[in-house]
Amino acid sequence: MSEQPEETHEGATPLQILFHAIQSDNAELLQSVLDGSTPPSLVDARNGAGDTVVLASLRAQSLEALQLLLDEEVDVDEGNRARDGDRPLHVAVQIKEVESRDWCVEQLLEAGSDPRLTNTEGLKPVELLPPAPRNNEQETDEYETTRRLLRNAEAVSGLSKADVVDEDDESEGGPPSDEE
Repeated sequence: MSEQPEETHEGATPLQILFHAIQSDNAELLQSVLDGSTPPSLVDARNGAGDTVVLASLRAQSLEALQLLLDEEVDVDEGNRARDGDRPLHVAVQIKEVESRDWCVEQLLEAGSDPRLTNTEGLKPVELLPPAPRNNEQETDEYETTRRLLRNAEAVSGLSKADVVDEDDESEGGPPSDEE
């Protein structure tokens, strides 16, 4: 006999309520579901399309839900292998509204998302952006901030501790300083 999912007083499972709260960007309902979550945590769940909670919030552009989920320390790099292989940053860069897109990209990067990871087509998130305008001062680049955020994060991700100078290091073998 298979185990029946736990139902709420409304007849919906916590998983169904979770994804409904994300889809409708209902922060209060989402928080109540997250507060009542028992291991295994619902933040690791996937919907019927195979999206993680982070992917579902990005696809629905549910920014309040995304913020709550990021506070739960969810996996910000897990993609949907069954659908398109896109990871959260891939979905975020495709948001049309500039402020929302840049906010989502910045939040994901701050939460530790790796901009070097590719989707099933072998593309990094920055490669999904349209090309920057070429030397035409009249044409604005609405993706400039998104592109800069991703490029800076890629550069930082590529550094090792050996590449970073410790300015507090007082070794005598290095070049002289300007300090007297």
